[in-house]
Amino acid sequence: MRGRGKSDAPNSGYSFEHHVKDIETVINDSKVNRFCLMAYSMGVPYAIKFASTSPGIKGLIICDYPAKYPSIPKSWSERVLSRSFISKERKHVVEGIQQESKSIELYRDLNRIQVPVLVIKGGTQESLLSEVETEKLRSNLPDVVIKELNESGHELWEPSKAQFIQLINEFLVRLDDSS
Repeated sequence: MRGRGKSDAPNSGYSFEHHVKDIETVINDSKVNRFCLMAYSMGVPYAIKFASTSPGIKGLIICDYPAKYPSIPKSWSERVLSRSFISKERKHVVEGIQQESKSIELYRDLNRIQVPVLVIKGGTQESLLSEVETEKLRSNLPDVVIKELNESGHELWEPSKAQFIQLINEFLVRLDDSS
């Protein structure tokens, strides 16, 4: 994602639409024509929007986040910037994400995703995917499997990274077997 990790950090362009376009650009530049897209946390809304319009996608893995993008409060950017891992050179990224955010619901987009979807959610109170939101995913995705990791919160790989990886591997094998 732009502004994160080793990606470029332009001075502007941190809207929901920019992030979705970034996924499209990476896929197109990679020249991959059949792929499974996996998204975690706030990357999930970007992936849902992308998957709802992408003919090359073979499968989608949604990890512990609902089908909506939030309007991010200023308190979020202040909290993130107070942590020491954000460099001064990337302060504009956090501020841009917050300032360009707007609330977007993606439930209608779910109906357009015509590939198998795996939803992985945490089973503790730290999960960001509530039962209500999980049911909305179940009722709006044509081909969905929902797996709950009972002992995990939002960090799905804790306490069992092996169990998390196993769910992903099983889904990928299912996709390969169906081709």
